[in-house]
Amino acid sequence: MLIHAGAGGVGHVAIQLAKLKGAKVITTVSSAEKAEFVKSLGADEAIIYTQNGFTTEVNGFTGGKGADLVFDTVGAAVFKESIPVTAHFGRLVTLLDPGELNLGEARMRNLLIGFELMLTPMLRDLPEARDNMLKF
Repeated sequence: MLIHAGAGGVGHVAIQLAKLKGAKVITTVSSAEKAEFVKSLGADEAIIYTQNGFTTEVNGFTGGKGADLVFDTVGAAVFKESIPVTAHFGRLVTLLDPGELNLGEARMRNLLIGFELMLTPMLRDLPEARDNMLKF
């Protein structure tokens, strides 16, 4: 599993939840200090993306296969860059609007793309849908 912005508010919780479920976690961070922090939370690998991006390292850690699940908490540019590091038949989930996309490579990889907006039950007046937000 690849979690972007692992030292962020959502990312650091996602790392811990993923580890509780037994996942191997790769995460991206912006500094060596943040890399130490995410490793203290259980991350198996921390990529300092400000040095060389993340594509080469993710593919290296996964033997070129890519991550089975990628969780984007950053935005459009990172979402787009995540497509080629998501394993064939993998899942790519974002919390943000990915912007305009060419999904050709995602289609060729047979990716399942998910959008998660925690506010949907409130914004759409769907109180019964709040229970769905609690399922993991």
